[in-house]
Parts: sequence; structure tokens; C-alpha cells
Amino acid sequence: MKFHKSEVLNDVWVQFLVLATSLALSVDSLNPIKAVSRVMGIPSSYWGILWAGLMLALLYNNMAEAVYRCTRTYLHSILSISFKSIEVVGADNIPKEGPVIFTGNHTNQFVDGMVVLMNCHRKVGFMIAEKSWHRPVIGDFSRVMGCIPVVRPQDSVINGVGKVKMAQPAEAALDDSNAKKEFLVVGEGTNFTAQVTAGDQIRLQGKTVKESGSPVKILKVLDDTQLIVEAPLKNGEDKSVLEFSVFGIFKKVDQSVTFAKVYNHLKKGNCIGIFPEGGSHDRTDLLPLKAGVSIMALGVKDKYNINAAVVPVGLNYFRGHRFRGRVVVEFGTPITVDNQLMKDYATDKRKACNEFLHRVEEGMRSVIVTAPDYNIMQLVYAARRLFQRSGLRLSAKQTQDLNRRFAEGYKVLSALPGASKDLEDLQKKLDDYNKTLKLMGLKDHQVPFIQWWTIHDVIGSALYGLLIFLLASIPTFVLNAPVGLAARYLAQVEQKKALAGSKVKVAGRDVLLSKKIMFSMVAVPALWFSYLVAAVVFTDWYWSSIFLLLLSFPLFSFFGVRSVEAGIIELKTIRPLFYRLLPKYRAIQDDLPRQRLELQKEVREFVRKYRSELGVLAESKKVDWTEYMHSRALIEEAAKAQAKSQETASEKKDDENASEARVSEDVAEPPVTITKDHDLSILKKSVDSVTNLASLERSMSCPPGFEELLERQQGETKDRDQYTSFKLLSFRLFLSNIKLGTFLPALQRQLVSPANQQLLQSQAVAGASVAAVFRWRERQKRTLELLFVRRSINEWDTWSGQVAFPGGKRQQLRDSEWETYLETAQRETLEEIGLDLTQPHVHHIGSLPSIKTHIRSFSVSTQVFFIDAAADEHDFVPVIQDAEIADVMWVDIQDLYDPARYQMLTWPLEDMMPFLRTRPTVKRLVLSVLGNLQFGCIYLPRPTHEYPDLDMTRRHRHDFILWGLTLRMFSDLAKAAGHHPTQLEDVMPSFESKTIGRLCLFLYRHPDQALKRAAAFAALCGAMGLVSKL
Repeated sequence: MKFHKSEVLNDVWVQFLVLATSLALSVDSLNPIKAVSRVMGIPSSYWGILWAGLMLALLYNNMAEAVYRCTRTYLHSILSISFKSIEVVGADNIPKEGPVIFTGNHTNQFVDGMVVLMNCHRKVGFMIAEKSWHRPVIGDFSRVMGCIPVVRPQDSVINGVGKVKMAQPAEAALDDSNAKKEFLVVGEGTNFTAQVTAGDQIRLQGKTVKESGSPVKILKVLDDTQLIVEAPLKNGEDKSVLEFSVFGIFKKVDQSVTFAKVYNHLKKGNCIGIFPEGGSHDRTDLLPLKAGVSIMALGVKDKYNINAAVVPVGLNYFRGHRFRGRVVVEFGTPITVDNQLMKDYATDKRKACNEFLHRVEEGMRSVIVTAPDYNIMQLVYAARRLFQRSGLRLSAKQTQDLNRRFAEGYKVLSALPGASKDLEDLQKKLDDYNKTLKLMGLKDHQVPFIQWWTIHDVIGSALYGLLIFLLASIPTFVLNAPVGLAARYLAQVEQKKALAGSKVKVAGRDVLLSKKIMFSMVAVPALWFSYLVAAVVFTDWYWSSIFLLLLSFPLFSFFGVRSVEAGIIELKTIRPLFYRLLPKYRAIQDDLPRQRLELQKEVREFVRKYRSELGVLAESKKVDWTEYMHSRALIEEAAKAQAKSQETASEKKDDENASEARVSEDVAEPPVTITKDHDLSILKKSVDSVTNLASLERSMSCPPGFEELLERQQGETKDRDQYTSFKLLSFRLFLSNIKLGTFLPALQRQLVSPANQQLLQSQAVAGASVAAVFRWRERQKRTLELLFVRRSINEWDTWSGQVAFPGGKRQQLRDSEWETYLETAQRETLEEIGLDLTQPHVHHIGSLPSIKTHIRSFSVSTQVFFIDAAADEHDFVPVIQDAEIADVMWVDIQDLYDPARYQMLTWPLEDMMPFLRTRPTVKRLVLSVLGNLQFGCIYLPRPTHEYPDLDMTRRHRHDFILWGLTLRMFSDLAKAAGHHPTQLEDVMPSFESKTIGRLCLFLYRHPDQALKRAAAFAALCGAMGLVSKL
């Protein structure tokens, strides 16, 4: 029975039983233990001793499980301190029962096993190298956690007696691609018959592993000085050893005992973890997998008929070699052994093992992100961040999926000759962008906000970061700093040692965090114990105080780590803030938002351009990564076979051409002379035809009445010369067929003329400009739509989450020169939503006269634009600046004329005055006097969003409402178009306040005291305004 289930907890008899038991235990006369004790005449405490003894007996009999759980809890705390976040994806893919083999990539040495153990609900015993089994800390924890040691030949290399080299005739076998290769190794002063046997391996023994050669298998021992091997003996530079050199011996290891332990472990339904790559590394791709996992899965199926599921585990680290990094653990789809594979296993075990190993590799690739090198991996992450919609926070699963799409897309396009140039250009731009961010000390998510930073931010961040860092340093320098500094030094020593002893490591980063954790697990308790001894010896504190101090060490140490992390994050922001004080770097920072916006457009355009080549990677539907990796493996295998056949054919053709060249004479042919008469181009010799097909095509593509309208418009004034545009004329005729067909033409006739507009915009005054952008849409019906944006959610922004037109403030270019209202609208729209209003298919129709705001008397100009109806190929995809804009929406004009949507909006003053949230006294006074404000508004339809959008259930309560200044602007547009409804007459804001209502009623009833009461009310309002400013 599971008591956490609601049907159990809500059962009336279960509740009655619990209440009855509680009643019996609370009353001495009903307590069964005390009742039995009274009858038997023994103290009730004896029963407690009996129960305690039984508990200890149970604990003793299940000591392994108890130790495992305690160790698991301890290791979980270690990982919580070492990593900032550990996110798990695909945990539901783990079978809840039955034997399971977990296979993961090995990029962080001992930390990999800890991460899998702590984030898997099954008990896992890992395969561990025997040399690690005997290490002080790792070995102890491995025995407790139920790991199985494995003997590896490379862990015990024997120095060979004498020297060896390749026999000279063996070089001839290198050119024979068809025959089975067998190479002869000769020795000098060797004793092969006593030291090696068939199945052992030998290699050239250098001073380090990198200088040593790859091991080769011995096929036959001829005598003390001659061996037959299956591959040529080579040195660290991959050259054949033709001079006598020292060698090392890898003895053949009988793994039958180890596999017997594994089969027995799996037969009991337990889980085993293994890293098929062998040793750990810090590469960005998988190493060749060892066949052990295939032997386990097929062997246990063959021996006990038990199907052990193989679950791929992807360990994706972000700064995983550093303290407080991040890791995403992804569990893939289980891989099982089918009957066909077992039939193959019965006839050819090697072939079946290789086939299953390929499946395991495909499964592992489906849960990790791989790239050719570290630099490409960083560019993949950068492209994903730019492609991702600004302000949209993806889950760990979605982020991994998008990262993998870009990484695999890079591999696909890098193999296409037609895409190499575009890919190289985009790669260079992304690399320059990353280098600029690194130079400025910035992260990509900070770029949209850097223009807001001021000198106050520099001073505030510096003081705040310094304060946090100093406060955190008090416990950290005492409890953590000594161990941290020593661990860092030892990790660097271990890194150099590991790098010298491996051929597969790039920088040896995979051993850094493991060494730090191993050392800290021993050094931190030792440091605390030394403090305990010092407190006992050098102080006269009570034992209780010393004991409490010892218990507080872990708590202070953990909070010290978290505080120092916060302080370092704040201190890192000082560098880019300080750079803003320097003109040179300020210019670079100011250019970063534009650079980021352009890169966003280029990345998305790049994906759109190569959508067909990318296939399923560029589609919105879910990708079955296991199936995709299998298909990619087949494609790569076919490409290799084709390349090999082409190479063979090319070599054969070269040989034939060479033989023909030897028997033929070289005859020089005269060069071909290209004359004018050789030009066969049709357009080169074209002659104008009597039939004017161009005008015929134009008349067919234009709507009826186009020619008449063109002639009529040619007679209008020169101020209406924009009507001569062919596309705008077509647009007007299309509009004549709908209800609001005269909206935009009537609006255009009322706009400010171009001459007056230039004069008005040349005035050197501060102001703002917005863009009212119309477009024509062909859906189920013809619609004219108007573009709106929704502002980002900001707790301290009065207009947070409101619907508005895109736009912003004018900028002063020089001392006495300002940008025009048109330029402001174009610039702000491009920066906020990525819509370029200077493109040929976007037409500027004109502008409305500037209006002034009621509060700050701020001039705002409305610029009207129209996106051509025939520009479907220029479909607008928003690139949103998440610092200001959260959403883009197109609203049908007819919805704005629906009287049912005209209502009054009641707005609490608390939302209009954010400062009230921190001043409760002023807030109560203002709200009690003024209450709420009411505005006229239009409730917009909830958008279906043709663009991706955030979860609309978490919207601000005033989303999709047109009111205030934006409503005034639309009202002016409607008036200018001659379609202004009576319901849109200006409605002045009104107070919804009982206090003001009672005051007005009192003044009406007592006019003799009206002056006195009005003065008191004015004084009250003035005092409130003074307090709000203070």
C-alpha cells in the first residue's frame, strides 16, 4: 500500500484507523505497550531497548544497503557544491525493473560515474579500472558503491628484454591491399619464447605515452628473435620502426572471470554502468568504442536468455572542468538485443558484436552534442543562442535538441561544396562576435542591455560586488580557501601528468575536477579537525560551544561557496561597465547590439536558405535522434565506399593515361580563336519585336482598371507622386473590393506632405517617433492588418506588458543636428523587432502631425508604412530585442472597428506608480484617496500568433488592450482616413474613488465650505507628490 496516493489518504477507514491509533498512543490506559508493561510488571523502557536492538539487527543485516545510501547522500552533497546546476533529461527512458547496462561518454574521469549514480533512480555498479580500484579514496568509494574492477592490459606494461625493429622485407606487405598482412619483427638480445606468447601485444616504448607507438598483436612466436605480428610496428609519429628500439609488452588478459561476475550481476536484475570509450578524455567527439558492452549484452542473452537493456547516457558539461559548472544528463532510448542478432551471434560472434556496438554508438550520439573541435562547438552554441528567439527560455531538453540540430547541421553542410563558402563566412562572423564578447568581458545575453548602463551602474556594481565578496570571504578564507588553493595546484600537476601519459587528451581538462574533488574530500575534514584541535588546545571554550562550532563548519562552508560565487559574478560585471567609461571600448559596446541583430538575421536566413539540405534538422517536428544517427551512419558509410571506389577508379585511369602517354606523341593543338560571330547568345543578337509582350504581361498582371487609374493619378498634384507606384496602385484597387477599401487611400490624402514633413523634421527638438505598419494578407478572406508590439514584462516599468507601436526617442547626431522622425521610426523598428522599413517592398506613405503627451508634454510623430501585398517572398520573421519587446502581433483593421471591443479599463494606481510598492504608508494614503483610474480602451483579439510565442497563460493581466497614447495615435489614423467611429471619441481618464466621490458630494451640499475643503485637498495632493519625489 502506498500511503502517498490520494485514494489511500482519502479513504474513510484509513483515516479512522490513524485516528484510533493516535488516540490509543496518547492515552496511557489505551496505550498497548504500557498496558502490556503494567500486566507483566516490567518498565515500558525495556520495550524501547528491544525495538532499538531489532533496528540495529536489521541495520547489520542490510549493512551494504545502508552504507550505499549514506555514501550516495554524501556524494550528492559533493556534487551539489561542485556544480551550479545538474539537469536531467529523459529519466523516463530508464526501465523501472530488470537488468540495465548504462553506457556514457567519458569526459570528466571519476565525476562521470558520480553524476550518473546520483541522477539515476536505479542502483548502478560501474565497471572500474583495477588500478583505480586500489587508489585510496576512489577505491574505497568504489567498493561501497558495488563497482566491478576490470584489468586492462595498458595498466601494467612490462619492459621487454633487448630491442626490436621491423624486418626490411615486411615493408613490401604495406603495398599489398588484398593479401592478409603478416609482418615480421626481429629482435636483438631478446628472449621472445620466455617473455611473450601469441595474443600478447608489443609496442615501441618511448619516454612518454605520446612518444610510444600503438600496440600490435602477436600472431606467432618463431624463436627468441623473431615474431609475426598483425600490423607494422610504428613509433609515436606513425612511422615504421626500422632501427632497433626498446619495446614494451602488454600481456593478454583473460577477462572470463570479469564477464562471469557481470553476467551474475545482471542475472539478479541489477544495473551496470560502463564507459565504452575506455579512458576519459576532453575531446568534443566520441573515441572508438570498446566491444565490452556488446559482449555483456549478447553474452547474458546467450547464457541466461536475459535481455539486458542498454541505456545510452549523455553527459554534456558546460565548463565542467571548473568549480560550479553545469551539466545536463540525458538518458536515451533503451537498446535491446533482437532475435536476428542472436542468430548472427550463434554463427559469427565478432560480426554480431560489431553490429550491436554500432547500435550503441548511434544511441550514444543521440544524447550528446559532438563537433570536430572545441572552437566549432563554441560556434554551434553561439549560433543556437542567436537563432533562438530573444526572451524565450528553453528547457534543458529543448536546448539540447537545438544544440544537436546545429552541430549535426554543421557536419551536413561542411560536406557540401555549394555551402562551404556561406558556412565559412558565417563561421568567421560568429568567431569575431565571440572574440569581441570575450574582449569586453560580456555574455551574449547581456548585449541587449549594455546601452542602458551608466556611471551609476559602474559605481553601484563595484560597491555591491565588493561588499558581497568581502562578506563571503570571512568564512571562505578560513574554511575553503586553503583547501581550494591546494586543490587547484594539485589538479594542474595531475593535468600535466595525464596529458603526458595519453595520446587522446587535448588539454587534459578531464582530470581537473576529479582531482579537486578527491583532494577536497580528504583535506576539508582534515582542516576542520585541525580547527577543532586548535579550539580545544588554545581556547577555554565549553565543550558544547566547540561541538556547535564543529557542526556549523559544513553550513558556513556551503554558504561561503555560494556567497563567493555571487560576489565573483558581480565583480565580473565591473569590467564591461568600466569599459563604458572609455570612449574606445564604449564605441565597440554600442555597436554590439547592431552586430548581434545582424547575426541573428544572418543565422536565420542561413537556416532558411539551406532548409532542403538540412532536411529534418530544419523542421519544427520532433527528431528521432537514434533513427537520425543510424541514417547518418549509413550515409557516411556509403560515402566512404563511394570515395574509395572513385579513388581506385582514378588510380586505374591515371595508370592507363600514363601508359598511353608513353606510347603516344605529344601533338600541340592550335589555340581556339573566339570571334564575334561565335557568340551564340540569343540576347546578344536580339531585335525589338513588333509585339510588346512586356506591356501585355503588365496589363495581365494588373487588376482591372489599372490603366485608367494610372492616367487619373498622373493628373494629380506632385505632392501625391508616391501614388504613381505600380504596387501601391494595385493595392488601392484591391482595397476597393472590401469594406474598408478606402481606409489607406483616404489616410494618405490627409498625411503631412513630403515638403512640410521635411521642414517639420528638421527642427532640433527632442521627441519620439513610432511606425504604424500596414500589410495586406491573403488568408480565408482579404484583410488589412496593422502591426503592434507588446512591451517586455518589467516589475518597475509603468507600461510593462502594454501594446504599442514600434518606435522610440530621436537621437541627436551632432551638437545641432538631429535625426528625422522617419529615420527614428526606421531605426527603432529595426532594433526592436528586426523589421527593415528601408527595403524596396516597404513603402513610406507619410506621417501624421506630431501629438504631445498629457504628462510630460513629449512630442510623438506617427510614420505610416505599407508592406507590399506582392511581397510574399519577403515574409517578415521578427528578431525581437527582449530587453524592450516581448511579442509582435498583427491585428485585423476590422477588429479595431468592432464596437463590442470598446470598453472602459479600470487600472489600479499601484500599477501606474511602481514606487508605491516600496512605500507602504504613501501607498495606503494614495489608494485610499484616489483609488483607481478608468480609461477608454479597445480589447484586442487574443492572437493566434503566426510567430513562436511564450506561454500565453502566464500573461500580464492587461495584455492585448489598446489604450492611452497608442489609442490616441490609432484614433488620429482613423480620423485621417475618415473612418473614425463615435465610440472612439477622446475619453478623459476618471477616478474611481469613494473618497473623491464623498468630497464632491460634501462640496455640493455645503458650498460655503467648498473653498476651504478644496484647499485642504490640494495641499494633500501636493504633500503626496512631494513624498513620492523624495
